[in-house]
Amino acid sequence: MKSSDNIEDEKKSTGRLKSIVWEHFPKVEGATSTQCKHCKKVLSCRGRQNGTSSLLNHLHNTCKTSPLYKKPDLKKQTTLSFKPKGTEASGSLAKHSFSQERCILALAKICIKDNRPFSIVDDEGFREFVWELNPQFKVISRWTVARDCLSIYEEEVEKN
Repeated sequence: MKSSDNIEDEKKSTGRLKSIVWEHFPKVEGATSTQCKHCKKVLSCRGRQNGTSSLLNHLHNTCKTSPLYKKPDLKKQTTLSFKPKGTEASGSLAKHSFSQERCILALAKICIKDNRPFSIVDDEGFREFVWELNPQFKVISRWTVARDCLSIYEEEVEKN
């Protein structure tokens, strides 16, 4: 929230507030386009015809070098897909979103259920495959997989 003193300082001679976009684009009177100071992309800026919304959208959504850039949060995005065969409620439609923790747990379960070595995480082919599935997943070390498998084992022993 801006104080009234700051608002008065930002007013133009016409009495309207000055847009923040002009800190990131050079403003030339009478020009029909302007160039982003960060990525050098040329955008249209014809007064009331274009306004400053397109320039602000560029700074927030397109220009990755802009200090105002808002990185999209893909971790919250969900996807609809069918559950694989052989799982509980297979063939039913379910929503799914990426979770590093769930992926780590699933990796430990692969080693347990399919009798795979912990060192599978060091294999180049495995890392390429995982990256193709989801580049957000950060592959963990073989020692972390071993600890996770031990934790799963201890939880199962406590249940029984």
